Amino acid sequence: TANRVSNTQKVFNVLDYGAVRYNSFPLPANATDSVPQIQQAINDASTAGGGVVYVPAGYYSIGMNSPNDRPLVVLEKVTLAGAGMDATVLVDNLHVTLTQRGVVESDQALWNPPVPPATSGSWSVKWHICIRDLSVYAGSINSGDHAGVFLRGVAESLVENVCVDGQYSAQTYHFARGIFLQGWVNNINNCFVHECIQGFNLSFMDWLPDSVPNPSTNFTNATYLSGCHFEGGMMPDDQTGCYVAGVANTIVGCTFEKRFEADQNQNPPRDTVGVHIAGTMFGPPGAQGLICSTNTTIMGIYL
Repeated sequence: TANRVSNTQKVFNVLDYGAVRYNSFPLPANATDSVPQIQQAINDASTAGGGVVYVPAGYYSIGMNSPNDRPLVVLEKVTLAGAGMDATVLVDNLHVTLTQRGVVESDQALWNPPVPPATSGSWSVKWHICIRDLSVYAGSINSGDHAGVFLRGVAESLVENVCVDGQYSAQTYHFARGIFLQGWVNNINNCFVHECIQGFNLSFMDWLPDSVPNPSTNFTNATYLSGCHFEGGMMPDDQTGCYVAGVANTIVGCTFEKRFEADQNQNPPRDTVGVHIAGTMFGPPGAQGLICSTNTTIMGIYL
């Protein structure tokens, strides 16, 4: 079962660490970066053997558009929890050089042994990471290179009651991915993604590390996507509601919608896909192989 918060877990309030919250959006141009304070709370929770890092209602700047920016990294056995999807908002203000990273991301799994070479080995999996009850907004033009939530190489982890939204910045600002989760036996429940090129991604896809994964472990297995919603928004890009590559994954009770009025003046029209079930590439360039998805269950969805 994916990690769920226990009432007995110790709580680390980010305001006690000096995180700066704002009462409205958009944030001021010189908004204070709250990553150092929130990250310290996460680190302390991890050192204590686990706990809940609580982010009270308000808007928090993640980064300050500086090359020194870093995303929030959630560690094993730690829950990052807000006051609600419509109450706690993390605003992406990360520098553009942090491409293919998340505003909130996991302590990413490592491949052992490290390259070069690494034609065999295994993942050092990260366990029991939970992100819930908050929103992530695109805050600058740099957001187009980021994912809202990015978890790779995680197991028995949970993303629940999370909104990733690109509509609150200029129309050309959006996230590359809404929620990206790769790993084994994970849950994504009751999440909403809007104005992103790709809503949910359950695969390695093009986010492979520099190492060469073992073919038997380099895709997403036994992950459950339930009660989630994706809306394409008004941006002109091709869009996918959910991209999945792996074994024994389930998509149930979800909706994937496009905005037809956004296509009226597009020539050619956008290519919008509800659910894309595919294989995933592994191996070094020039010697890649393809692993096909199997036993994917889709029930009760609306396209």
